[in-house]
Amino acid sequence: MSPSRLIIAALVLAVSGTVEAQEPRLLFVGDILAERGAREPEVSGSWLEQARGAQLVVGNLEGALGEPSTCVRPTPQSPCFAMPETMAGVLARAGFTALGMENNHAGDLGPEALVRTARVLSESGVFPLRYESSPTFLKVGEVTVGLVSLSRVSKGTGPVRELPSVELARKLRQARRLSNVVVVYVHWGEELFDWPHPTQRQAARWLVKHGADLIIGHHPHVVQPPECVEGRPVYFSVGNFRFRDRYPAGRVGLAADCRVVGRSLHCGGLATSFPVGSSWPEVSASPETEASLKACEVPLHETEKVGGLRLQARSVQGELPVAQVEVVRDGRVTARVGSGALVSLETGRVVRSGEPWLFALERHFSPLDGETALRPYVYEARGERLVARWRGSGLAWPLLDARLLPEEPGVLCALHRMDSFVALRPSAPGVRVAAYRWAGFGFRGDDAEELHRRCEALLSVE
Repeated sequence: MSPSRLIIAALVLAVSGTVEAQEPRLLFVGDILAERGAREPEVSGSWLEQARGAQLVVGNLEGALGEPSTCVRPTPQSPCFAMPETMAGVLARAGFTALGMENNHAGDLGPEALVRTARVLSESGVFPLRYESSPTFLKVGEVTVGLVSLSRVSKGTGPVRELPSVELARKLRQARRLSNVVVVYVHWGEELFDWPHPTQRQAARWLVKHGADLIIGHHPHVVQPPECVEGRPVYFSVGNFRFRDRYPAGRVGLAADCRVVGRSLHCGGLATSFPVGSSWPEVSASPETEASLKACEVPLHETEKVGGLRLQARSVQGELPVAQVEVVRDGRVTARVGSGALVSLETGRVVRSGEPWLFALERHFSPLDGETALRPYVYEARGERLVARWRGSGLAWPLLDARLLPEEPGVLCALHRMDSFVALRPSAPGVRVAAYRWAGFGFRGDDAEELHRRCEALLSVE
């Protein structure tokens, strides 16, 4: 080969290597529990090598940071998972960029420990993943990942989230509008079952239907093989990651290993093992995982666009990470919308002519009802920013959700609570659906039966 060809070949290899190294990579593992008392050794070994090669590394912190003297036990026999606060720094050095706090041991040290744990993690540079602040938006290279974290396990001290639910459907919808890939990180299933429970399968289908691109499950403490569900990778249980389980099966796990190649997400896996006497898990290949998910390629989706403006989100570190929604034009951030209060948005035609507008739900205080609650907003794209065309206090009744009716300009479908602004009672059972039409400034009610039926179908979370 001539010298010139050698140089060209070397350049091609160098460029190819650079592109491969920059492919966004996401790693997800399962339950993490650290013992107290022993001096924590420095992180080393094959796990650290893998973590350093990923831009997003997520695990489930099975417990809380603090002293065991503050343990809260549902029963005298209930275990209490208390970890030293120094563990936050250790996990940061182990490559973790985010840690889930939604599990049945999250409240083992009391409700104040939830806040303390989130604060300590944040101070260590690790994003705390909590349901209240979901979706959490994190950048992985040029890709925005929207993370929704929740627990479905009722036995324990952590909060349990309903599924199906209006709120969860809204969170998934918001994640899809403002990210390129939606990940659900969920505590569910039955302990020590090495196959998924039927309720997990049912929940997985619902999550995918409402926007999940990738589902990572944990809690059973053993690995449950991943599957492709409705075209999306579902890791029913990735087992334990660093957990001193007395069962051999509880000392092996599966790291979900996902990479963005072009405009698609491809997922496989790495086997992890945590033998007795070890400090950190060792990692090896998992060919069976690669084979089972080979055909489960997930196309990335674009974030919401209105006029010539692109909307994107990023979460800012804190006890409850706050999502900031940015308005981008020609690659520049030109404005921000929602001030951290935005919980839902979509574009659609509010008027029959002209460009689509942006309909949003934001959480604000209003003297009308004395509540911090959902308020509807309508924005129009003008130049490099969004201009509020209407700011409503709450339509006819207190809101639970609202969406523009597709292919019907100016029609808004709203899901209301059963109480009223005159006599507030948020716990009142039941919901009501109503349809509204744009009236030039605000919306007025429309009682057409056909519209009501279409709104019921649009707002259903079944």
